[in-house]
Amino acid sequence: MKTKFALLPALRRGLPRAVELAAVLACGSFTGHALAQNSPVGPVWDCLLGGPRQGLAYLVFATNATPDSSNSFLLAGLEILVPNQSQQGQPAIGRNDGSTETRTGTTPAPVNTPGSQIFGTEPVFGNWGYDSSGRLVGNFVESVPAQQCTTNVSIVTTTNGNGGTIVTTNITVDCAIPGVTNVLSFTGKVVQNTRLNLVCSTPFGNHVTYRGVPAKLLPDLSGSWQGVKKQKQQTTTEFFTMTPSILSALFLPYTNLVYDVTGSSAPGFPYAGIAIVSGQKKMAFTLSTDPTNDVIRATVGPLNFNKVKANTRGWEQAPGTLTSNVTFNVFRN
Repeated sequence: MKTKFALLPALRRGLPRAVELAAVLACGSFTGHALAQNSPVGPVWDCLLGGPRQGLAYLVFATNATPDSSNSFLLAGLEILVPNQSQQGQPAIGRNDGSTETRTGTTPAPVNTPGSQIFGTEPVFGNWGYDSSGRLVGNFVESVPAQQCTTNVSIVTTTNGNGGTIVTTNITVDCAIPGVTNVLSFTGKVVQNTRLNLVCSTPFGNHVTYRGVPAKLLPDLSGSWQGVKKQKQQTTTEFFTMTPSILSALFLPYTNLVYDVTGSSAPGFPYAGIAIVSGQKKMAFTLSTDPTNDVIRATVGPLNFNKVKANTRGWEQAPGTLTSNVTFNVFRN
């Protein structure tokens, strides 16, 4: 039997930075730089991802200048990433929160491991601006810290030339799964307050696209839900609850875009995560189903608002080669 675990503790630790940035974006202070006629500033952009991955993202472009450059502005948001089924056999690493900490404590800085996709929840922090032709350009970073890390402490005692004792403490951190940092650079086209299209170059090959429309108020999907998971010829019925997430503070006044999810796949097997709902009739989940082994479920699929049901598919596994695909069909009780 698995023991119960604290629900999303790392996600809670990562919230202050997100909420602080939300306040900055809400202020929308203008820097005095002239913006092109078709500016991405204004809407919260509801985006569908395409290319080597599927998923959902909400993005906010602000006119606040970045600290390191007066020629670029702030970009922030939240996304759920689900590599395509065609990516089976490719390396990937899961993430279920927006923090930089793990259960085991201190971890080294992520290393750039080209070719590794990220699946699960990812905060978006980046820069945007215009090139010399007035074209929308920018970049952002997707990063996952190293996982399954252990801290080793050794004490070495030596003597100096005067007969004194020197005590040296050596601390090393060994991680079974290295961190991943992917820098995505994009070019974009905007029809102001109507449509956003970004094409991102990636270190894992191919281009990722973001197709966005302005966010809108959505029906409240909180409450009790059921899900049917199918994986490796096994079908499991699950029960979970969705409640509006504090992460929605990033996207005010739209408060029904992000939900906290708590549930279980069986008695004694709890899980937790988030769901993102898109006005483009899509729904995505990231769930930590086995925190001991860093198993993440990330799925996305069509949502029927009238019947309050969604059919999603993706992956459920620990970091490594993508091998364990899953379908997760859900409906509200």
